[in-house]
Amino acid sequence: MVRSADPEIRIRGVSRPDSPITPALLRINEAAIIGGCRRTTAFEMCRKGEWPTVETLYGRRVVTEGLLEWLRRLEEQQ
Repeated sequence: MVRSADPEIRIRGVSRPDSPITPALLRINEAAIIGGCRRTTAFEMCRKGEWPTVETLYGRRVVTEGLLEWLRRLEEQQ
C-alpha cells in the first residue's frame, strides 16, 4: 500500500479516490484501514464472521461489499 503526501489512501491498483474501480476483495490490512481499526482487530472481525471472507490461493481476503455493508450498519446504529 502506498501512502502519499495527500490524506488519501491508495489501495492496490486504485490511483485516485474518485476512481470507479473498486476491488472485489481486500487484504486484511486494507480492510483494517477502511474499517478504521488495527490489523489484529480486523483479523478478529473476520474470525467472528462480522466481515465476510473468502480463502484464495494467496490467503484470506475480505469481501469488499460485505465490509461496506458492515460500515453502513454501523453508521445506522449511531
